[in-house]
Amino acid sequence: MSYLGGDTVTDQDKQIKLAELAEKAVSLSIGTILLNMRFFARAVNRLSPVPYSGSYACDGKHLMYDPEYLLRRYRQSERLPVHDCLHMLMHCVFRHWHTGQGIDRALWDAACDIAAEAQVMRIGAGFCSNERETDKKEVIEELSSKVRPLTAEKLYAYFVKSELSEERAEELCALFNTDDHSRWHKDERDREKEPEETTPMISPEVRENDGSENDDRDSGIGDDETDREDQQKEDQPEQGTPDADSGGADLSEEFARRELDELAKQWEQISKEIQSELENFDRQPGKDSRLLTQALEDVNRERYDYREFLRRFAVTGEVMRCDPDSFDTGFYCYGLSLYGNVALVEPPEYKETSLIRDFVIAIDTSGSVSGRTVQCFMQKTYNILMCEESFFSKINVHIIQCDTEVRDAVKISCRSDLEKYIRTMELKGLGGTDFRPVFDHIAELRKNGELTALRGLIYFTDGIGSFPELPPDYQCAFVFIRSDYDRNEQPAVPPWAIRLILEDEEVFDER
Repeated sequence: MSYLGGDTVTDQDKQIKLAELAEKAVSLSIGTILLNMRFFARAVNRLSPVPYSGSYACDGKHLMYDPEYLLRRYRQSERLPVHDCLHMLMHCVFRHWHTGQGIDRALWDAACDIAAEAQVMRIGAGFCSNERETDKKEVIEELSSKVRPLTAEKLYAYFVKSELSEERAEELCALFNTDDHSRWHKDERDREKEPEETTPMISPEVRENDGSENDDRDSGIGDDETDREDQQKEDQPEQGTPDADSGGADLSEEFARRELDELAKQWEQISKEIQSELENFDRQPGKDSRLLTQALEDVNRERYDYREFLRRFAVTGEVMRCDPDSFDTGFYCYGLSLYGNVALVEPPEYKETSLIRDFVIAIDTSGSVSGRTVQCFMQKTYNILMCEESFFSKINVHIIQCDTEVRDAVKISCRSDLEKYIRTMELKGLGGTDFRPVFDHIAELRKNGELTALRGLIYFTDGIGSFPELPPDYQCAFVFIRSDYDRNEQPAVPPWAIRLILEDEEVFDER
């Protein structure tokens, strides 16, 4: 302890004072952002500032900061914490923290930091400071010429497709990193304790000086109390969540996943509101916010759900699974109360649902198709099919590799077969492209009784090849990657075929 002015100052007093100063620095930084960009008000109010040990972190609920680290930054320049807070807000608005399984963490983290920093440097140049700005500008300008708009999803797809080296990914992370991303990923989220919330993000002083009552209502600040009450309800742990020791581990994981998806929907709505406000009230020519609008348009646009597309090939059948929707618990409970341990009705043991049983996946392995792209497409298809709701206990899926002729054909009968195939998958071919041998092979399989209830064919290709002249008597879909075509160009398919164009990030991003 030390003595200042006759008063005894303990380490605990110092920590309290540091926490108070850091809280004020965060409030001032957020106030600076809102003073220059009022459209971020709803985004700010959705986050709770939380002191923690580290540097910075943000998970869509909390803006976490280390008081000592933040004050060191503030001492260097009062504009540095403004930059840091704006960087994390960008992560939230673009939902960078909403990750899935199967992504390359180093590439995703680098893509997110570059995308966030590109927006910060464009719209925050007048009121926040940046470090190594020249080096960052060079990288952003180089990537902007190849990836448009410069979003994390498109950057990640570009990094994966160009097979960015691990060393280069680490260099980019070191250059652009501002906050810790470990809480974004499932394994880290499972290990970390949920932080406790503290005070609201915007201080009373900032609120009073932020504008008139009408302006507050228009910008969303008038909804602060409602937002905060909703947030507190959402952030509180759910009562009655199953305990892992009682066999509820799977349900707990499902609950956590749904909670994360719901949080992502809330941020999507906030993001769309920001986009709408920029489009309606910020149309001055030459403003840098136009680039933010373009990025928001790309992230918020309606996407074709590949999972829903695969349901075209599902058939209706019964599986041994409890069906609570068709079971009236009232009669069940009444029977127990009337006869003791005898129920009037029992819950059904089978559930009727639409699941995948018989269909074919064909892969174009010609020289014009990237092997890495094919692997990512198969991995995405695998992740969808391995969901519990996708499979009957016995299936009949045929995976065919073909260039000018069928190079490989594998029959998948169960989950383990599909898992083994994906794990040991080896592309064969790399010649020209001809789609007709696949249809001939399918006709032979049907003739031999291998495919008695074929629902359809998914053909992943770049579209450069010869199609059959006559339509088959089953559904056929040709799947393409957007980067193989101009934005306004449509790949040619026969009139009887379904055309599906997936954006690069939809194939490479496993969120």
